[in-house]
Amino acid sequence: PQSDTLVKLLIFGYVFVLLFTYPLTIYPTNEVIERLTIERLLPKSSTCRTWTKNLSRVLVCLSAAYLGIEMREQLDILIGVLGALFCAPLAMI
Repeated sequence: PQSDTLVKLLIFGYVFVLLFTYPLTIYPTNEVIERLTIERLLPKSSTCRTWTKNLSRVLVCLSAAYLGIEMREQLDILIGVLGALFCAPLAMI
C-alpha cells in the first residue's frame, strides 16, 4: 500500500541514496568522455574548453534524466543499463 509509512520511508530512502550516489556514478563517465574528446581537441587553458566540458556534463546528465523518465515503468532494467553503461569506465581507470 502506497499510504503506509514504511513504504514512504523506503521510497524516501531510495531517492536519498540516488541523489547522493549519482555524482559518484557519473564522474567516471564524464572523465572518459572528456579524455577521449575534449582533451585531444582543445588547449588546456581556454574558456572554450571549460564550456565544452560543462556542455558535455549537462548532456550526459540530461540523457540519464531522459532515460529515467522514459523507462520509469521498468526501473529494474533502467538501473541495470545505467550501471553497465556509466560504471563500466570505472574498471578502465
